[in-house]
Amino acid sequence: MLASAEYYDKLSKIRSLLEEKKIPDKYPPEVSEYFLSHYIDQNISRTAFISLSSFALISKAWLKPLTEYIGKRKCLEIMAGSGMLSKGLSDFGVGIIATDDFSWKWDRGEENEESTLEADNLWCHIENLDCEAAIEKYGAGVGYIICCWPPMDESMCKALLKMRKVNPECNLIYIGEGPSGCNADDSFFEYATYIKGEAAFRRAADNFQRWHGIHDRLCLIS
Repeated sequence: MLASAEYYDKLSKIRSLLEEKKIPDKYPPEVSEYFLSHYIDQNISRTAFISLSSFALISKAWLKPLTEYIGKRKCLEIMAGSGMLSKGLSDFGVGIIATDDFSWKWDRGEENEESTLEADNLWCHIENLDCEAAIEKYGAGVGYIICCWPPMDESMCKALLKMRKVNPECNLIYIGEGPSGCNADDSFFEYATYIKGEAAFRRAADNFQRWHGIHDRLCLIS
């Protein structure tokens, strides 16, 4: 079954918002039902959206309850990519520092060039720090460390262990796929201790949307 013209129109409008650095209210539910490749329509494919925004579908529908959960506690985002998540949270009043070492800007091959974030599409100021250096510098003063779609290597495990060393009371808000997915490595998931979270966090997790065929989720980890 093919997606409707109305669906394509909705995605086109969301793309226009992203081009203006505006967070959409939500995505149409069809994003989880239809695979949109670069070859169907290069302007509204998943790769096109990633180049403008984030690997995750970031919307106000789950940002708002997440900010209610975070409250006045300060946050540090590591491996922030385009900074869209930090921008969205700060728009709701969250005090957050965005950091990234920008390794994604240089470490990319021709085969994934279309789905790689572009440096000129940054949504906010991002301090040039790798994840461990960022936690060392800011981790002791925050209530949450946030990471969205980390690379599929050992960096996320190192960040989790660093967080526990620098600030044992801090929790990690993780957005990405689970074991054997496209994020982190097995060691991270072996060390991760999942927390159910309060009602506002569960609402955020329930409102989180994902692309068809993608299995990312919003999790709270201690």
